[in-house]
Amino acid sequence: MCGGLITYSDRLDLRGTFIGRPQNRPFKQRKSFATRRQEVAGIRSKFPNKIPVIIERYEREKYLPPLDKTKFLVPHELTVTQFVTIIR
Repeated sequence: MCGGLITYSDRLDLRGTFIGRPQNRPFKQRKSFATRRQEVAGIRSKFPNKIPVIIERYEREKYLPPLDKTKFLVPHELTVTQFVTIIR
């Protein structure tokens, strides 16, 4: 996106595949399932009491600001309400 305008390179093609720069693609399309699974296994072995979570902003969102980061390590005992408060 460029100044709030949607450019052709920021859209999805007819199959739903994201067209554009690699950093603009959703996390699932940037990394394969095997790579994600391997990363999670490594994180879970280092931090057994935390859950790795990926948060991405919906591409058509107009009002919420972009997030500084997308990867979070969340303690097991943290509720969703508490997590949302932390993100905001």
